[in-house]
This record gives sequence, structure tokens and C-alpha cells, in this order.
Amino acid sequence: MARVKTRSLAGALYRGTQLFQSKRFFEAMLLLRNAFVLWRGSVDQLSSKERGQFYEVCFMLGYCYDEMRQYDIGHYYLSLLDLANNNDPRVISYIESLLNEIQRRFEEETGKHVNVYQAAQDSEYCEFAGFLLATRVSIYAMRACYKEAALELHEISKYPDLSDHVREVMRRIDRNRSNPDEAPFAPPADC
Repeated sequence: MARVKTRSLAGALYRGTQLFQSKRFFEAMLLLRNAFVLWRGSVDQLSSKERGQFYEVCFMLGYCYDEMRQYDIGHYYLSLLDLANNNDPRVISYIESLLNEIQRRFEEETGKHVNVYQAAQDSEYCEFAGFLLATRVSIYAMRACYKEAALELHEISKYPDLSDHVREVMRRIDRNRSNPDEAPFAPPADC
């Protein structure tokens, strides 16, 4: 039984990753979801390498669902990653690509040219965009990039529907500023 599970998992991971890299998101999602289901109940028992692979599957699943405009499901898989506490360098660029896609779709649907914050507030994806914006600020704060975090917070605070996220993130930033030795990650060279 364990051997069949391992072979099924390996096959789903390999082929799902190939399809994902080929931007065949629907087909990739079907296989990656199988890998997720096979791992889901045993995450606590996984080795660190296997846990990394599990989180990679969550990342790819979230991306696939976002590409298919199923943001609620994509949000679910991405929330499993705890993006704000993730030091993966792809996280910021991934968040930015999702925000840009929300902005592009909002402009396409409305015919209005707006900034990403306006699109985040006024689109049907407000909650998801708010999550992404707050997560980006949290990452800046966790990496001690306080200037970037403050600029982002200033922009977000101009939009009332996004301001709930601002208060929570400000608390995190203040905690990290007052105790820089407790910040989970060292700031990168570009901050």
C-alpha cells in the first residue's frame, strides 16, 4: 500500500510539475491536487525535504487556481504556505504578478486606468487583493525593509476597504522595529 502511494505521489508530482511549467494549469491542477490529497493528512510526519515539496505543491496549486480566476480556492492553497513568514525570494514577485493581473482584469472589465490599490479596493477580488497587499507589507516588515513597508502602508491607507489590513500589519512592523534582533529574517542587501 505504501509503495503504491509513493509511486502515485511521485507520478503526480513529476507530471503535475511538467504541466505547470508548460503553463497547462488546468491539467497541472488535477495532478497536483492528487499529490496534495496524498500528503494532506501526514504533513507533520514529513521530512524537511518532503515538507518543502508539499509547500511547493501548495504554491503551484494556488497559482493554477489563480490563473483560472478561482481566487477563493487559490487563496486557500496560498494561505497554507504562510507567505508572510516565507523567505522564498519568489514570493514578492509572485504577489506582484497576482496584483498586476487583478489590476489588468479590472481595467479590462471597466475600461478605467487605475493603480493597483484602486483595482484592489474596487474589484470583485477585494478580499484576495487585500490579503496579497497585507502579505507583501508583512514580508517587507519581516525582512526589516521598513521603508518599503511604510510606503506600501501609506498607499493602502488611502483606500478604506483595505485599511483593516493596515492596522494588523502596523502592529507587526512596530513589534519588529522595537525588537530588531527578534525579526525572523535578516534584511536583504537591497533594503
